[in-house]
Amino acid sequence: MTVSETIQAETRPLAEVAFPEIPASIVEKWQVIVDTLAQLTGVPAGLIMRIRDDNLEVMISSKTNGNPYHPGESECYLGSGLYCETVIRTRAPLIVPDALLDPDWKDNPDVPRGMIAYLGLPILWPDKTPFGTICILDKTGNAYQDVYRRLIQQFRDILENHLQLLYADSERRRAFALQQERQETALRLSEERLQSLRGELGRASRLSSLGELAGSIIHEINQPLTAIVTNAQASLRWLARDKPDLGEARDAVTDILDAARRAGDIVAGLRALARRAPNRMEAIDIHEAVQEVLELMEGDFARDGVAVTADLRPGSAFVTGDKVQLQQVLHNLLRNAHDAMAKTSHRGRRIEVAVDRTATGEIQLSVQDNGCGIEMGGMQKLFEPLYTTKAEGMGMGLSICRSIIQTHGGKLWAEPGFPYGTVFRFTLPEAGAAPSHRLSP
Repeated sequence: MTVSETIQAETRPLAEVAFPEIPASIVEKWQVIVDTLAQLTGVPAGLIMRIRDDNLEVMISSKTNGNPYHPGESECYLGSGLYCETVIRTRAPLIVPDALLDPDWKDNPDVPRGMIAYLGLPILWPDKTPFGTICILDKTGNAYQDVYRRLIQQFRDILENHLQLLYADSERRRAFALQQERQETALRLSEERLQSLRGELGRASRLSSLGELAGSIIHEINQPLTAIVTNAQASLRWLARDKPDLGEARDAVTDILDAARRAGDIVAGLRALARRAPNRMEAIDIHEAVQEVLELMEGDFARDGVAVTADLRPGSAFVTGDKVQLQQVLHNLLRNAHDAMAKTSHRGRRIEVAVDRTATGEIQLSVQDNGCGIEMGGMQKLFEPLYTTKAEGMGMGLSICRSIIQTHGGKLWAEPGFPYGTVFRFTLPEAGAAPSHRLSP
């Protein structure tokens, strides 16, 4: 603890003390006071000493002949034996008529400078924290008459009055700055709240029009899908009539037809979800459903160099649900995993799909990528409507996926992958014994 802290501990904690600097105009007045005091008392040295951390500094020194002290000089005074140390510690006046004749003072540090007589008073801030001292010193014995004692006391009172004014002005400025800071903080919080409300209003507006948007998208998609089916059927008829030997062409067109019909099923599932229509519940081989989605996305994975591993055992796990909707969930999770690795190249792009049975007997499906992962703050928002990490995303995919899984009595969540990427998992109640045709190899 510094000397200042030791002294101020008797008044209030140092952290609460914010004393102002002494302006030049006040310093000039104090210089006149010290010069006048030294001249009226006929001594070589008049001083105003100020505490600076552990040091006692000569702040102002009288411009008189024989004065050995100079402004800016300082000394660590705690335990030093200086006259001023006792004045500050006791907060009381001190008179030493002749240090050479006083065993308590004959060895103090001012004696070697020739200053053997001392009269000093403490200078206090308005809160009674010591500022320093005002003192006069003589090179000869001096008992200092009462008139001199009253004179130095009057000058000390003037100094403390100046400190009172400075302190009050500083407190007013500090209070004003604090009030201004509070007002600015309140204004900033109000602006942030207003911005937040605007954002919430915008999201509410987007949500309110989502149903209309979904209906429009479904209508627009159904038209080209219908055209695909019609043209594929026509192509099959023409190929069958003119070139019955082109089996490879027939198979390709059949694949187009199957894919188009499947796209129609997906759109129908989305329409049913938007309208909250009853789901087409049936026993589903979850392994078989996963395999169908992987086959559908095989081209995208191969094109972008994504390796997919899946331990699938058809006939080993069944759930009850709407197959199209559940496959749409899986398709969305696989698409997100694919997109999450767009900037991953140095460690390869891999997706792992696994189907397990939990300790409570539920079927759990997981999709893990080895992309850059998602920050924890974003992880908690993934399933909020309109939240997205994609520049072109609408932020509805995962929200809809969670709604589908919850409708099927399950749970959907995300967690960090190890050592990279993100893992999405969902659980569904097991359907129990599967139909006989489902169990056939």
